[in-house]
Amino acid sequence: MKTNYVPAIVMLLAGGVYCLFGIYYQIPLMDFCIHLLVVLIIFWIIGGIIRMVLDRFMGEIEDKSKEEAKEEAEEDDEISKDSDEESEEGEDTDSEDEE
Repeated sequence: MKTNYVPAIVMLLAGGVYCLFGIYYQIPLMDFCIHLLVVLIIFWIIGGIIRMVLDRFMGEIEDKSKEEAKEEAEEDDEISKDSDEESEEGEDTDSEDEE
């Protein structure tokens, strides 16, 4: 999963909410700009933390799925080896019967 855009999305959502808040309460322009800058910086940092957490959990999930796939492949190899050995034994007994 691509998580590169998570900080930007979180920051823009927070900025949009603050813009609506500022319009509703008619905050003076200079105060609004300063507060908006602070809000954007804070939520950019929060978005970065969320991205790191998502990357860590996605990495753990991928590792588990790779391990499970590897175990399944090993089990399939063992099953195919067992069936090959049984078929070879069956061929040996057939050839002895023909003689």
